[in-house]
Amino acid sequence: MTPAAIDGVPGRCVEVVLVAFALFGMLAMGVFAAGGEVPDFAAPVAIVGAMVLQRWRRPLGVASPQFASDRWWLLGGVVVVSAATAIVAWGALATPSRTWDGAAMWDGKAALLAERLTLAQPAFRDPGILLHSRDYPLLQPVLMAALERWLGVGRALFPLVYLTHCALLFVLLRRAGAAIRWAVLASVAFGVTPMVLSPSGGGADSGYAEPLLALAVTATVGGLVGKDRWLAAVGIALLAWAKPEGGLYGAVAVALAWLRADRGVVVATAVGWTSAMALWLVVQRDLQSCGRAATPWSIPLALAGLGAAVVLSHRLVPNVRSRVVLAAAVVVVGALAAPALARLFELGGGVFSSYLAGSGRLGERLGEAPTIVVGIANWAWLRGRFGLAFVVVLLVAWRCGSDAARDPLRWLAVMLGVVALPFVLAPFADLDAHIRASMPRLLCHHVGVAWLAVGLGLAAAVPPRQTVAA
Repeated sequence: MTPAAIDGVPGRCVEVVLVAFALFGMLAMGVFAAGGEVPDFAAPVAIVGAMVLQRWRRPLGVASPQFASDRWWLLGGVVVVSAATAIVAWGALATPSRTWDGAAMWDGKAALLAERLTLAQPAFRDPGILLHSRDYPLLQPVLMAALERWLGVGRALFPLVYLTHCALLFVLLRRAGAAIRWAVLASVAFGVTPMVLSPSGGGADSGYAEPLLALAVTATVGGLVGKDRWLAAVGIALLAWAKPEGGLYGAVAVALAWLRADRGVVVATAVGWTSAMALWLVVQRDLQSCGRAATPWSIPLALAGLGAAVVLSHRLVPNVRSRVVLAAAVVVVGALAAPALARLFELGGGVFSSYLAGSGRLGERLGEAPTIVVGIANWAWLRGRFGLAFVVVLLVAWRCGSDAARDPLRWLAVMLGVVALPFVLAPFADLDAHIRASMPRLLCHHVGVAWLAVGLGLAAAVPPRQTVAA
């Protein structure tokens, strides 16, 4: 079997869904930044636009199953994922969110926006009205609001995200040249991971934004693996608009692309991240001030300069080792300058400001590093209901020499530090309670990448059979 780009109906459907999410998010955030109301025709325009853009894609080869048993692998995978999707759909549609964050943080905003798809309403404009996590990204609420206005079932977003994520893993592995059995196994393994199917906080039908952010993470890393500039740009935009930590994940993706990928992917990730973050930070400032502060146009200009610097430096620093040293220096300087930059661009008052304010506790919390490391291991391997996801991926990292698997493995390695960062800077006195409440959700963002690495590792470690079915 030669590594061929395998696409077909699953690939086209996945791309249309992801691009439609991104286009609708861009339209909604742009309208919010301008102080307007998103028209009802924005959703079909985004869908049609996604279909048109997908047609412009370079044609990708479609291969039929190469072995007689492959059809049974495909049938088994379809049956399992379909049954799991039905369970998620039933859980999502039977009741509203059953946990606090899902109901207060996400469903409440979705209900408000379903009535009027604008921020010019009392809940967003009156500081006297309690609105939980007022400045959190709005991609999930606006997608739910659009589905509610068009179909009357806003929570249908959750099974759609779940099914898209399973299909995305299959498509990414097939495009990387993996045999059908490994693509099916990885996508099914993700789909039946207990934490993913769990109805509790962070699961597929919990109402939290973790599944949407996890889909964006897998799409972004998949774009890096396949050097697919479209997928990388779309994924990184969804990251910025899904959850607060998505902005940091996007910056990591830009850094990884800058270190390894070709120039096209560097441009796509740099432009995608800086554009999406510029648009979101303008909307976030509006939310933080309840529409009373001037639009901070200095933010888009600063981010545009940053994106240009990333693209230019990729050409000027061709040596990978030099890039690693430069990246480390930028991280150190950026971490030290973060509080000053937040004040310069008037980004205080948001979720990140509470963590930046905790930099003074850094020395104290570093003494609790063993507690944080044990917490990561505990929730990844023992109590977090992630099954074998973070166990098998360690075996892949140890035994696998596949170039294709190195990008997701690098991502997971970097994310160990990123996942630990909130607990080092946490503004909460009870560190154990904070780890117990947040660690499973943070790890859930990267389950798809873990199974992507496993699939790529298995495809490289087990040579395909030579007998082709007649």
